[in-house]
Amino acid sequence: MAKQASDKTIIKNLSRELRRETERARTAFNAQALLRERALAAEREVVEWKRRFDALLERTPAHSGAPEGH
Repeated sequence: MAKQASDKTIIKNLSRELRRETERARTAFNAQALLRERALAAEREVVEWKRRFDALLERTPAHSGAPEGH
């Protein structure tokens, strides 16, 4: 049977695990914030491109010179 770890060893191991998990949580939070920032930038870009495309459509004649019915 294995020897029971001392209280000091248990505390040291738990402290190490807490630091590791805190760092993992911090990393996940930072990654989530970065992804949110990238998603918002992409949404802004879509809005800008849609605005540009709509402006081009407004300048385009209603008929592109193709005969009616074709």
